[in-house]
Amino acid sequence: MKKHPHKLINKVIDIVFWLCMTVVLWFVVQVFIFASFKIPSDSMEPGLITGDNILVWKPTIGPRIFNLFASMRNEQTEIYRIPGFKKIKRNDILVFNF
Repeated sequence: MKKHPHKLINKVIDIVFWLCMTVVLWFVVQVFIFASFKIPSDSMEPGLITGDNILVWKPTIGPRIFNLFASMRNEQTEIYRIPGFKKIKRNDILVFNF
């Protein structure tokens, strides 16, 4: 029995498609929904200890968006924040990127 080459090609195309969709989904989740961070210093002790890993739920105060391609070209970019679901209040833990 011979295998049909078009079936193999269709299978490869299907695998590549789903791998691409997985990467796109991962990117969307990282930008708009979740991000993980490692605590670099002891400034938040005793609540958070140096080396702790935290998972940030971005929709709470709103994810930041910017022009990634301009940033990669070392051009100055505007950073915008999409409105979140609630306001920041006392004792909320915030993550600053610097």
